[in-house]
Amino acid sequence: IASESQRLSKMLTTFLSVSNLEQADKKEVVKSPVKLDTVVREVVGDMKDAAKRKRIRLVEQSNAYLPPVAADKGLITRAVHSLVDNAIKYSPEKTSVIISTILESDVLRVVVEDRGYGIPKAEQDKIWQKFYRIAHEGLDKEEESTGLGLPLVKEIVEQHGGNVAVESEIGAGSRFSFTLPRL
Repeated sequence: IASESQRLSKMLTTFLSVSNLEQADKKEVVKSPVKLDTVVREVVGDMKDAAKRKRIRLVEQSNAYLPPVAADKGLITRAVHSLVDNAIKYSPEKTSVIISTILESDVLRVVVEDRGYGIPKAEQDKIWQKFYRIAHEGLDKEEESTGLGLPLVKEIVEQHGGNVAVESEIGAGSRFSFTLPRL
């Protein structure tokens, strides 16, 4: 009962976050210069214990010369955290999760790559919808998704003028990424 109550509480909190972001005018997101590599480093530090429990190695790859982006640091941190949390949750033990920050022509890209179950091609567009979940055999009941993490990531990134993407292959893992305009 306690674990289901916590899961429901987490689901409601995330749902309210998504709803609030959807209703907010884009101008209401308070933006300031944010270094994405710093955000990634902080999230990797916060997630080390969760990764260690599953014997997953977190690998951070960043470019030392990244320009800042105009962003709400708390929201962007939440988006990166959600992607890294999913990568840990859906990866088998003794694998790696690679988190990269990449400078492209006019955007910065954050990529979270895992060696997990993978997502069928037909379902890759659906994962960004609220409450959509993919059933995975052998997944712990406690690790089940609420179906709200990826919609929250998408809403946060789009509120910042960026885009989300996923590349995935069954049995080979997934590569989630998002872009944000650079300053």
